[in-house]
Amino acid sequence: MAACLIIQHSPLPVQERYFPVIEEATKQGDNESSAFALLVDRIRMRKDEKQLYGSQIVQNGKGEYEIYPIDDEINVDVRRCNMGLGPLEEYVKQWNIKYVPKKP
Repeated sequence: MAACLIIQHSPLPVQERYFPVIEEATKQGDNESSAFALLVDRIRMRKDEKQLYGSQIVQNGKGEYEIYPIDDEINVDVRRCNMGLGPLEEYVKQWNIKYVPKKP
C-alpha cells in the first residue's frame, strides 16, 4: 500500500510505468482495489480522459469543487461498488458537492 500511495502522487510517467505492477498486485489481493481505482482515475485525468470511478475532484474557475467528468456516468456507482468504494453521492459530500445519480 505504501508503494501505491507514492505512485498515486508521482508524475504521470511514473504512474504509467508502475501501473501494470499495481494492477497485478490488485488482482493478486496485495493491493486494495479502491486505491487502484484512484490511480486509474488520476492517470485518465492527467491524460485528459474522463475518469471511471469519480474519485477526482477539481476546482472550477469560481473556486468551487466539482467532479471531474466521468465516462459512462450512469454506471459509475456499479464500478465504484466493484472496487470497494461507496456511492459517489456520499463520497462528494466532503467537498459540499450535491450529486444526483444519473438514471438510465
